[in-house]
Amino acid sequence: MKDFCHYCGRELDDDAYTCPECGRLTEKGKTSEPDVRRRISTISAQPTINPIISLAIVVLLLSVAFTGMTFMTERNGSNDPYHIEYEWSVKGQSFTYVVDISKDDYTNMMKSDIDRGGTVSSDCYVMEVDGVRTIVNGVKDYIVVDNNIKTVANGLKTLCDQYNESNPNDAVGYAQFFSWFVQTAIDYQTDKDTKGVTEYWRYPLETLYDKKGDCEDGAILLAALLYAAGYDGGIYLLPGHAVGAVSISSIIKIDGCEEPPYEYQSRYQDYYPIETAYAAKTIVSDIGAMSYEYRNCYYHLYTGYSETYFFSTPDSGSVTNL
Repeated sequence: MKDFCHYCGRELDDDAYTCPECGRLTEKGKTSEPDVRRRISTISAQPTINPIISLAIVVLLLSVAFTGMTFMTERNGSNDPYHIEYEWSVKGQSFTYVVDISKDDYTNMMKSDIDRGGTVSSDCYVMEVDGVRTIVNGVKDYIVVDNNIKTVANGLKTLCDQYNESNPNDAVGYAQFFSWFVQTAIDYQTDKDTKGVTEYWRYPLETLYDKKGDCEDGAILLAALLYAAGYDGGIYLLPGHAVGAVSISSIIKIDGCEEPPYEYQSRYQDYYPIETAYAAKTIVSDIGAMSYEYRNCYYHLYTGYSETYFFSTPDSGSVTNL
């Protein structure tokens, strides 16, 4: 005669020590040897999980894992910008500026095969000697004004307006404020210290991302910011040095001021130099002020800018300047 579980009524096999439905001990299980009962009780104490519930738990865990992977992909994806914060002080007043730099733009820029050793050419050209083709970049190929640079220029203009409202007796134009930013918010460090090479020309966006650079990096960044704000800018190359440059006419036109009494009268009468490289972040200088060691040396002015990053050959998703 078949036996049934006294707890749930499930039909039991003749040799069953526990009920397969509720897990309780059967009569045979209760009358077995003590050590056997202990083992049976331990097994019976384990919770019995319904297969449907088990499947639901697995689906839930997979869903959570997929959501986490998607979240990480979005956080680390190409559309997630770099969040860069700058802090600097000028004339006893502290400034903070935060900008989101496009990761796509930064990645595309770093793929550029521009000659990082720099150039003294005004324009880009191709030179071929004994069948060897060499591309010589122009200075303006490095002064790239993209949407990120325009955003920073607009943000700095807003800070300048706020500064002028608080300091009406010491109001300055955007060009001067931009130079303060580059002089104090960007750390001066040599290419040897940062890149391990004698010369490495950064793009403006690269200098903003790194928050550091040497003389030509600061000059190139300042020139890009000036162009983004509507000035006529550029850079001066000197023996072993580089500084920014801004036209007098655009200062007067955009800043709405008369020609100020600058310390240094440029031999290029329409452009004044702007020093950008100071090891001490507390030092700022006015437009046109230069160190005595550079006042009588040779200056060469380079103007113009680019809106695309340089690629010697067309690449997928990239724009070539040639």
